Amino acid sequence: MRFKISFLILFIFTSTQIVGQNLREVPAEIFPSFEKDYLIIRHKNYTIAYSEKHEQAAFVIYKLTKKELYKHEERSNHFIEDPDINTSSANDDDYYQSGYDRGHLAPAADMSFSKTAMEESFFYSNMSPQKPSFNRGIWKRMEEQVRDWAYLKDSLIVITGPVLKDGLEKIGPNKVSVPEYYFKIVLSKTEDGEYEALGLLVENKKSSAPLSQFFVTIDSIEKVTSINFFAGIPIQESFESSYDASYWEIEDIDYVEVTEDEDNDEEEEHKTAHQCEGKTKKGTRCKRNAVENSKYCWQHQ
Repeated sequence: MRFKISFLILFIFTSTQIVGQNLREVPAEIFPSFEKDYLIIRHKNYTIAYSEKHEQAAFVIYKLTKKELYKHEERSNHFIEDPDINTSSANDDDYYQSGYDRGHLAPAADMSFSKTAMEESFFYSNMSPQKPSFNRGIWKRMEEQVRDWAYLKDSLIVITGPVLKDGLEKIGPNKVSVPEYYFKIVLSKTEDGEYEALGLLVENKKSSAPLSQFFVTIDSIEKVTSINFFAGIPIQESFESSYDASYWEIEDIDYVEVTEDEDNDEEEEHKTAHQCEGKTKKGTRCKRNAVENSKYCWQHQ
């Protein structure tokens, strides 16, 4: 194992610049490998592989634990340029009147356990142009489901990114690419010490489809991104070529999608038999599923 990890580090970083120090760094064998010229930025609470060509991260990676879900730092909404990118990252001018949301890759809600983490989540290097109905709809649902899984599994490794390629639409003075697809990958270790992983691949557009419709293998995401995920894990083939849907079981709620002009928290209330009875800050009913033998989800217990 020591040999495999050492080899991986050399493979990833031989021609790649590394900036910063991540206080919650994921294990080396889990870090993705790639051949493209990305800048590795280790923020204190998550790490990104930044693409200067597309002016956004090719992926972000971090660990999300059950314990961190109970801490609720107020959302800052203070978008700033990434201070660790010397060539400057995207900024307000790129998104102004573009018709696109500044979509988080590492969600602010995943970083609500500390003020520093929350502030880092609003770096423009962590943003990607997303259609409003996508960002406030299916993408938000995916983010919430990942937090639910982190609660149920105690901890997860989360990798999120856009599918970057030539020929994408550009916005703003910095020519920020507008991805057509986004992915999420979650990795969990079972009680038996085995790995379970799942990929989600979704188009940058409005959708009311069940989340399970977007389940894909890790191999599928590797093909469209040219990134090798979990290259340092010896048994990666066993969980990258397939996934266990029962391990990632969800009870899909028939969500009411928002329109281009609606706010995230102003969606119409929609009740199901297993829906949490908690209330959001705006007084609408929580859309998470209730924990077994309870009327409330993990956040409202």
